[in-house]
Amino acid sequence: MTSSSKTVYKRVIIIDDSEVIRTRLFYEFSDIHGLEIIGQAENASDGYKLFTTLNPEIVILDIRMPDDSGINILEKIKQKSPHTIVVMLTNYPYSAYRKRCNELGADYFFDKSTEFDKVKSVIESNNKWNELPESCAESGTKDRSEEILLVEDDQLVREYVHNQLLAAGYRVLLAENGSQALSVLREHENIDLLFTDVVMPGGMSGCDLAEHARKLHPGLKVLFTSGYSENVIMHHGKPDPDVKLLSKPYSQTSLMHNVREALDQK
Repeated sequence: MTSSSKTVYKRVIIIDDSEVIRTRLFYEFSDIHGLEIIGQAENASDGYKLFTTLNPEIVILDIRMPDDSGINILEKIKQKSPHTIVVMLTNYPYSAYRKRCNELGADYFFDKSTEFDKVKSVIESNNKWNELPESCAESGTKDRSEEILLVEDDQLVREYVHNQLLAAGYRVLLAENGSQALSVLREHENIDLLFTDVVMPGGMSGCDLAEHARKLHPGLKVLFTSGYSENVIMHHGKPDPDVKLLSKPYSQTSLMHNVREALDQK
């Protein structure tokens, strides 16, 4: 593949009142090269505002939301921008809903409980995103020797990050909380980076864990991550000012960049 290959970039917004669904979609899409999630909304009105402001190429849209029906939003989107790809994703796959969405121009209609995996497939099939320049692809193929301890209580996020780090050539150790992480730290002497969530169950925050970890491994490099605001994080301990915080949700590119930057820090 030559460096002249071009990536086709597509922008996506997700409109769904379920934080679980929005988070799952974010991580499902994060490894699709050329795709960027540019906004998320938990209700119909905010979602339509996002659409009119950001003008995405793709919209993932729930049907039932607290303030309005996704079907009404679908109608508005298709009236304003007929070429926008709209994927309806619902827990209520009734034939009447499916028929009405088709009439209004929905490109896809999927049942969350049985067809969730199809969303990623149709997004990928609509675009030639695998044709990447070498500069974009090479970061994931390098054979690295560094060992990373990943501490994350959310199984979905943990699995996603684990797979991304392995694909990039890193060796990865896993823990769900601070207590497990300390056990791993005592058993392994050559850990290069502690990549830990700040707010975790079990009574030990990521900040506390980092303090204990550096007593066991002086000079250990640390990268924090969190989906909470700075005020919430401060209640769980004050992060070292020299340690970077990677805010959730994050893209594959951001993950790789911040991990590499943390490891290279002198």
